[in-house]
Amino acid sequence: MAGNCAYDRQMLDRYFDGELTRDDAEQVDRHLQTCAVCRGHVDRNQLLADGLRYAVDRQPLPEKLAWIGSRCANPLGLFDTAGNAAEMLMDLFRFSIDSRLHGAAGGFLVKGGSYRKRISEIMPGRREEMPYFLKDGAFRSTDLGFRVVLSGIVNPHNRNDILRQQWREVARTERGSADAIALNPARDMVGEIERLIAHTNDEVNQKNLFLIKDFIKKSAHS
Repeated sequence: MAGNCAYDRQMLDRYFDGELTRDDAEQVDRHLQTCAVCRGHVDRNQLLADGLRYAVDRQPLPEKLAWIGSRCANPLGLFDTAGNAAEMLMDLFRFSIDSRLHGAAGGFLVKGGSYRKRISEIMPGRREEMPYFLKDGAFRSTDLGFRVVLSGIVNPHNRNDILRQQWREVARTERGSADAIALNPARDMVGEIERLIAHTNDEVNQKNLFLIKDFIKKSAHS
């Protein structure tokens, strides 16, 4: 395993889950007394197990899905699905190397781990690819699910003030534009049309104004 220790990681996971024989467990105990790397791995598994107090109780191990809410809500007020149903994601699977995506998208992703996984395999960052279809039809599973969260629109406290300020600026801009494009009969009409063109963003209107300007110039020289 990582950390310059070649001890069998699966053996450590089975030790943590209580699946080893007495002799094998004693062997792992002796190894943990002298190996800080493997002891750290077991400690991390314990932290993950502590986090499952927000998920489904696995003692004894469940044989089917439990109702959401069987355990307490997490600090955010949400009921986690870890250890119960693997949570379906909207993301598609993509092969990655050094955080760079490669190739085409594959199946859909699930995270967390279900009641069918070991405690050491249940973690928020765990991602697995699942197929949409199998050879005999659509993929189906009894340990997948998704979580629906209802939430109000979250806005900054000063959002209303910002919107009012933007509304006032738009109103000032529109009033200013109306004053700028008001024609003055006492001025040269060609210059007034050029002023209209400068304050017009619509391409069709600009084109029409150019045609009118050219017509006036030609009429003045004829």
